[in-house]
Amino acid sequence: MIFSKLGLVILNYNSYQHTIRCVNSILYHYGKEITIVIVDNHSSGIDLTILTETYSSHPEIVILETGFNGGYSSGNNIGLKYLAGNYPEIEYLGVINPDVIILDNRIFQNLIERLHEDENLAGITPLMIINNTIKPERWAYKLPRHIDNFLSSLIILKWMNPSVYRSFKIDKDSMVAYVDVIPGSFLIIKKDIFMRINLFDEKIFLYGEEIILGMKIKRERLKLGLSFRDHYIHYHPNSKGNIRNDLFHLKCSLKSHFYFNSNYKNIFWGTLDSILQIVFLPLRVLEIIIVFLHSEIKNRNLPGR
Repeated sequence: MIFSKLGLVILNYNSYQHTIRCVNSILYHYGKEITIVIVDNHSSGIDLTILTETYSSHPEIVILETGFNGGYSSGNNIGLKYLAGNYPEIEYLGVINPDVIILDNRIFQNLIERLHEDENLAGITPLMIINNTIKPERWAYKLPRHIDNFLSSLIILKWMNPSVYRSFKIDKDSMVAYVDVIPGSFLIIKKDIFMRINLFDEKIFLYGEEIILGMKIKRERLKLGLSFRDHYIHYHPNSKGNIRNDLFHLKCSLKSHFYFNSNYKNIFWGTLDSILQIVFLPLRVLEIIIVFLHSEIKNRNLPGR
């Protein structure tokens, strides 16, 4: 069976409701055909207990606990290494966020077929429907050059973000477009290639993992693809307006930018990008405060408040 060649990792962190919904959407369309590893990234609540009890009768679903929260890259790598080390028949490794919903019983087969048919294609992703809205700018990205990271980090400059694809060149037979970077919310990569490039860079806690992955794939002279035949729902939570959470994410974003600039970029452009990130840091903090205040005013004006 083609699905015995696929293993999926779902990283859970204090989100067992989303994870269960995601896993159940896969089970609904595929039954017990696909091996799934749920990695609990050291949740603070009862997630591990609930997930273990929920899927205790599913031998195809493995629950792992990290013992620490090392971020997106570290947590997913634990699951990917488990699949690669325990299931020699697996040829394709997939990563799916817990807030993803699978909509049909053809998506995995279609993606695997595209990977099998194209030897230049290392990995692939479907089209994302995010919060019930089509947003092509979220489907794939260009590898950042020069000060692209800086230009994409400020709300007031995002309209000129050079990393966004304005159009996609699609192969009429496969309905796949070659792209530089695919989103980490749903991707499938050939196992031998994924292992050869040492999976995700675990020095990144959050943000930028996909960009580094895309750069590694490009260095292998291989391609990543966006399948226009397939789509999935991504219920990406809108956390804007939670000032503590937004500041935490800003901190993670800055650390990722600095690491990427130091280790993967030309020294001149990397240094310039990092300097600009520091110089404009007060503006980014101001943006967070403005969004927070706007959210508070909006909530106070709701009926019944």
